[in-house]
Amino acid sequence: MDRAQIINILKEICAGKKVNFNEQKLDIDFKTLGLDSLQLVDLIYKVEERLNLQLPDQELMNIKTLNDIVNLLLKLSK
Repeated sequence: MDRAQIINILKEICAGKKVNFNEQKLDIDFKTLGLDSLQLVDLIYKVEERLNLQLPDQELMNIKTLNDIVNLLLKLSK
């Protein structure tokens, strides 16, 4: 899976959650995007479900932006 595929998947999931997704601003923190902690957990769950994988809990603690999710998924797909 490459970066463009991951971004497209995130874009689809965010659209379903009415999250303001902007490819040029992937480094914006989740609070600025209007996501609270429960919504973030749901977003992560949807990503895991869509990709049929489980993200390591230790890695999830470091996720602050959509770009962090993209980078983690790239790392795990190698």
